[in-house]
Amino acid sequence: MYCAKRSGRGQWVAFEPRMHEDVANQLGLRTDLRTAVEAGQLWLAYQPLVSLATGAVEGVEALLRWNHPVRGAVPPDEFIPLAEESDTIDSLGRFVVEQGLPMLGRWRQELPGLHLALNITGRQVMDPKLPEVLGEELRRLGLPGDAVTLEITESVLMHDPELARQRLGCLKELGIRLAIDDFGTGYSSLSYLRQFPVDQVKIDRSFIRGLRPGLWRRSRWCAASSSCAARCGCRPSPRASRSASNSMC
Repeated sequence: MYCAKRSGRGQWVAFEPRMHEDVANQLGLRTDLRTAVEAGQLWLAYQPLVSLATGAVEGVEALLRWNHPVRGAVPPDEFIPLAEESDTIDSLGRFVVEQGLPMLGRWRQELPGLHLALNITGRQVMDPKLPEVLGEELRRLGLPGDAVTLEITESVLMHDPELARQRLGCLKELGIRLAIDDFGTGYSSLSYLRQFPVDQVKIDRSFIRGLRPGLWRRSRWCAASSSCAARCGCRPSPRASRSASNSMC
């Protein structure tokens, strides 16, 4: 049943013996994840966001990591989907905000223009409490809304476009910037760049892999996407390649 659910709505999967082990592993991870925050097993890695034009660090991206006491490092693409299936995603979201924003406040004392990028899931976007939580933390730390960029995937916008537009509008009222992550791998519809209050599109790394540094704009697909995004008022940027150990949340 769990395997069929992960395959998508209305799908069926023939049972295989290995599936029992996979499901048991998933259930074990889900149970351990519930106590990971209190146990101090989660932490944030910060990846610099560098301007290709100047080489200057403009911001940092907070990447959630889980160091399991027995399994070691658990990849985000394994534990984030599990968290989304329960209320655990709420505690993970609070952890990222409570750890990331104070760190940004300290860094901005020396680098006033630095901004922080946070990855949020579809469930978090649809949570009506998210603007309140972020707004309170921004006010407490004395940070402007545009010091934070929330990165969402294309599929989040298309699941319930009208509700997504409302939720994103509430975030924009705080001054928070919004970015489409992994652009080009999902629906890739330029129409939502006009329909939604998006500030930036991050071109997926698959379109720039193999290009030498500084040559991503010469890719025909990247050039076309960048031009369309710019005309819609969005800032295009290439998504840097990362190793598997550095994969994003």
